[in-house]
Amino acid sequence: MKRLVSKVAGTLLLLAGGATGLGGCAGVSETSGGGGFGGSGSCVTPSCLPLAQIPPTWIAEIDPPSSSTAAVAFASAELANQSPILQTDSQVTVTATFTAPSNAPVPAKGTAIFTIPSPIAGRPPLTFQAPTGVSSTNVLTASLIVPLKMIGNHGTLTLVPLPPADQQNPPYTFSTVLGMTMQVAIATDNFTINGSLQTAAGQVPATTYVAQAFQGGALVSSAPPTQQSDGSFQLVIPSAVLDLAVPLTVQLTPQSTTDPWFISNPIAASNPLPAPFPMPILLSASTGGNAPTYFNVAVYGSTGTVDGAVVQAQTTVGSNTYGSTEFSRTATTGDGTGTTSPGMANLSLVPYLPYSFAIIPPANSPFVTSCSPSVPVSGGSAAASTAPALMPPFTLGLRAVLSGSVSAAGVPVTNVSVTATPGPDPVPTCTSTPGSPASGTTDANGRFTLYLDPGTYQLDYDPPAGSAATRLTEYGVTVGIDPITHAVDLSAAGLVQGKVLAPDMTPLPSATVRIYAPRCSGSACSAAGAPPPQLRAQAVTDANGFFRVAVQTNN
Repeated sequence: MKRLVSKVAGTLLLLAGGATGLGGCAGVSETSGGGGFGGSGSCVTPSCLPLAQIPPTWIAEIDPPSSSTAAVAFASAELANQSPILQTDSQVTVTATFTAPSNAPVPAKGTAIFTIPSPIAGRPPLTFQAPTGVSSTNVLTASLIVPLKMIGNHGTLTLVPLPPADQQNPPYTFSTVLGMTMQVAIATDNFTINGSLQTAAGQVPATTYVAQAFQGGALVSSAPPTQQSDGSFQLVIPSAVLDLAVPLTVQLTPQSTTDPWFISNPIAASNPLPAPFPMPILLSASTGGNAPTYFNVAVYGSTGTVDGAVVQAQTTVGSNTYGSTEFSRTATTGDGTGTTSPGMANLSLVPYLPYSFAIIPPANSPFVTSCSPSVPVSGGSAAASTAPALMPPFTLGLRAVLSGSVSAAGVPVTNVSVTATPGPDPVPTCTSTPGSPASGTTDANGRFTLYLDPGTYQLDYDPPAGSAATRLTEYGVTVGIDPITHAVDLSAAGLVQGKVLAPDMTPLPSATVRIYAPRCSGSACSAAGAPPPQLRAQAVTDANGFFRVAVQTNN
C-alpha cells in the first residue's frame, strides 16, 4: 500500500495545523444542519470562527447574478478590513465602429468581441461581445456592455464574420484601448490561399467540405463548403496574420460523418504568401477506394464487459506533397438495453488499414484508459446489423484507487465535493489521450474513493455551504498504478465575512464572491505557462447582500 505524502510547499498544498485556529471556538454549540462537521464542543459553522487576516496579495472577484444590471468587479485592499464592503461595478455601453474603403465590403453579419486581461493574474481573460450592424454608409457598428472601471484598459477587439459573410471576409483582430467609442479600420491588403479538393480518383467529392486556416491553433480564416463544380476553395487571410510569421495550417473538413478530412503541411506565413497548392489536393486512398464497412468492437474488464466506454479509432489514409488524409470514428459501448450489446461499440471504418484505438471508460469506472497504436482492420460488413467482431477484443486493466479521508480539527467532514482534474499529458500507452476526470462526495465518516488513470492531477475539495471547513486545492498529485491513501485536513484559520453592494449602494443578493491567492508574482505572472491562482474561498450573498466563508491563510 502506497501512501501519498503531502507537502506545504511544492506540488501539494495540504492544510495542516488548523486545529489551533479553531481553539477559540471550543464550547460553541451552533449546529450546521448536516453539512458541516463535529460533535460536542466542535466548531461547525463559520460564525464560530475568529475573523481572518487576509494577505495583501489576495484578490476577490465579485460576480453579480445574470439578472442584475451590475458588472463584475475586483477588490484587493478591501479584503484587509475585518468586515469588507465590496461594491460591484456599473455597466456602460461602448460603441465599436469598423470602417473600410468604399470599394471594400464589410461583413453583413458578424460579432464584435472585446477581450481584456483579468486583473487576477493567471485567470482567463474577460470577454464581452455583441452582434454587429451595417449602416447605410457601409459602416459596421456594435454596442458592447462592459464594466465602467475597465474603460481605459488595453485589450483586443475582434470582428468575427458570420455565415454567409465569412465567405468574403476573414476574422480581423485589433489591439486597442477600451473606450466609450472605438474606431478601427478594416485592412484591405488581404492575402488568399487558393486550392481545389478532389478524391483519390481525381473527382470532385460528393460530400461538401469546409476549408479553414489555423495559426498556432487559432482559426484565422474560414471558407464556405467546396460546392463548386471543380471543388475549388479560397481562404482570405488578413495581412496582420502574416506579420506574426507563425506557420499556417489548412484543414478541409467534410460535413458528413463518413468521409476523411485533409490536414496540410505547415505553410510559411510570409509576405508574399507562397502558393501552397498549385495542383489539386487529392484525398489519399491507399486502400484502393474501399468504402467504410461496419465492425463491432468488444471491450472487457476483469469483471466482464465494460459499458459506456468511448471507443476512438483513427488512421492516416495516406499522404502526398501537400499533407495527409485522416479518418476517424467514435462510438460508445452499450449496456445491453434497446438494440445495444453489452460492452460492444459499432464502428464504420475504412478496411485494410492499421488504426490507433483509444478506449476511455466512463469517469469513476474502475477500469483504466488504454490505447493500442496499431490495430489491423480488414473485412467488415456493409450493414451494421451483420457487423463482425473486430478481433481480438480490448481488455482493460484497473485504475488506481485513491482512498481519502477529509477532516477538520480531527473531526470527519461530510458532503465535501472532491474533484480530480487530470493534467494535459497523455496516459501511458497513449500519444494524445489524457486521463479522465473523476469526482465524489465524502460520506458520514468523511471518506471518499476515486478511480484514477495514471497521471498528475489537481484535487479540489469543496465543503458544503455553511460549513466551518475551508476550501482546498492540491496541485501536482501524482497517481501511478498502486493504491493510494490520502488524508486531508480542511481546518480553517478564520472567517471572511462582508457585504456586497450594487453600484447604487443597495445590498446585492445572489452575487458570487471568489477569493483567489496568486501563485506567482511580478513578470512571472505574465509569462507563458504561469500557474493560475488558487481559489481559496467561494460564497454567495444572501438576501441582504451578506456573505461569510471559512478560509485558511497560513499556507
